[in-house]
Formats: sequence, structure tokens, C-alpha cells
Amino acid sequence: MTTDAELRALAEAATPGPWRHSGATVWAPMSPDDPTDYSGEAVAYVPTLGDEFDADDAAYIAAASPDRILALLDEVARLEAALDYIARYDPGREDRWATVAHLQDYADAALLGKETK
Repeated sequence: MTTDAELRALAEAATPGPWRHSGATVWAPMSPDDPTDYSGEAVAYVPTLGDEFDADDAAYIAAASPDRILALLDEVARLEAALDYIARYDPGREDRWATVAHLQDYADAALLGKETK
């Protein structure tokens, strides 16, 4: 299985997105300055299966363009950091809303320069 770091490296090395598909062909923008110009080279082609191609596969490939993968990886990292913080700060809490309220109280107290418990 590909790790997040490996997936990030692959996305950063790939042709920038967003990508779109037309039939069995996946296209990248011709220029990063004009992401609406898809007149350039194809980045992927789904081979035909008999007399038909699989447009669903091409749509999926286009949806998983590098810009979207990088955004998803950034969100995963942000959420993991938040969960790590909550686990370190208050590992015994099972009620997430109570934890959120407690963190809000902690943040409010910190802003006001008060002691926290």
C-alpha cells in the first residue's frame, strides 16, 4: 500500500490539475495560468474493452487529479493533528462535544490570561 508521503510525492510530480475527462481520455490544463484550457496533451487514456471504453474509470482518474489528492492529504494531516492534540490534552474524554467545549473554555481562558484546569 502506498503511504501518505509516497502519495504526496507522486501527486507533486504528476501533471498539475485539475483534470477533466472526455470519453476515455483524461486531460490536464494546457497551462497553469489558464486552468480552463484543456487543449494540451492527454495525461491518461482508458483502453477500450471490446467496442466500448470505460468512461467511469476515466471520470475517476480525472477526479483524482494531483490538486485534489494534495488537498485531501492536507485535510487528513490537519485532522490527525487535531485528534493527536485532543488525545494528548484530554485522553479520558469520550464525549467529543464536552471535549470541544472544554477546549473552547481553555482557549477563552488563555486569551484572557486566566489559569486553566
